[in-house]
Amino acid sequence: MDFNYNRVLAYLKVAQFKSFSHAAVQLNISTSMVSVHIKELELSLGTTLINRTTRSLALTEAGQRFYDDFMDIKQRIDCSLQTLKESTGQVCGILRIVSPREYGSRFIVPAIAEFSRLHPHLKIVHDVGYPLANLASGRHDLAICLGPLEDSSFKCRKIADFENYLVASPQFLERYGVQDINCLNTLPWITNESLYKEGKWVLRKQPGDVFIVKPNIRYASNSLTLIHQMALFDLGIAALPAWMLKDDIEANTLIRLFPEHEFATSPVNILYPNGINLPLKARRFIDYLVAKLGTVHVQARTQ
Repeated sequence: MDFNYNRVLAYLKVAQFKSFSHAAVQLNISTSMVSVHIKELELSLGTTLINRTTRSLALTEAGQRFYDDFMDIKQRIDCSLQTLKESTGQVCGILRIVSPREYGSRFIVPAIAEFSRLHPHLKIVHDVGYPLANLASGRHDLAICLGPLEDSSFKCRKIADFENYLVASPQFLERYGVQDINCLNTLPWITNESLYKEGKWVLRKQPGDVFIVKPNIRYASNSLTLIHQMALFDLGIAALPAWMLKDDIEANTLIRLFPEHEFATSPVNILYPNGINLPLKARRFIDYLVAKLGTVHVQARTQ
C-alpha cells in the first residue's frame, strides 16, 4: 500500500469534526480535495472508513479503529516536531485553549494579552464551550474547568480556588420573607449543573457550627450568565462566584445572604491530554496562569 500522509490527515480532520467542509477549512484545501483523499484512502485500505448520508456521517468500526491508532501516531509526530522547535527555547506555534465563557472573558483573556506580549511568536486560539468535550475531541491543547472534576483520563493542575456567594434579589427576599438560615431548605433555588454535584451545600460559621443545605431546586443551568439573570429576575436563591457579583452587591440589585457563614469555594483546574509530553508552549502558559490567577483570587478573598 502506498502511504500518503495527506490522506491520513484529511481523514483525521473529517473524523474529528464530522464534516468534510470543516476539515477542508482546517487543512486549507477544497472540500472536493478532502473527498478525493478519503476515497483514495479507503481504496488503498480496501475498507470503508466513513458511512455517509446527505445529512450526516459516522465512522465505521474500522474507521474508528483507524482514527484512534493514527491520532495517537499524529500526536507523537506533532510532539517530536514541537520538541525540535523547542530546542531553541522559543515559545512558538499554535496554542488552543477552551474555557467557560464567563471565566474566560474575565480572567483568561487578560492573561492571554500579557502572555502574548512575552511570547510574540505564539499564536493563541481561545474558544468557549464545554471544556472536557472539546479536549476529548482533540481540538484543544488545554481546557480550563470550574468546579469539582469528574473522573477523566486527562491530567490536571489546579490554578486557584474562588469563593461562591449565596444571593437573591431584594424583590425575591421581600416576597418570601427570608428570616433565618433554615429557610434555605425550602425556598426555590437556581443551581449550576457544573458546580453543584453533591446534592447539598455546606455553610460554616465557626468550627463545629455547620449548616447543611439541601436545595429545593426550581431552576438550573450550566451557564453562570443565565443563572445570574434568573436571580436578577427574582426567580430564586443562587450560588454564584464572588467575582461575578461585586457590582450587583454594591448596587443592591442582589443581596448576599448570610455573609457571616463561610460558603463553598470552587476549584479552577486546567486539564490536558494524558500520555504525551506536554509542549513547551502549554507548560509555560500553565505556569503563567497558576502564578497570575492564584494571586488574583487570593487578593479577591482578602478584599
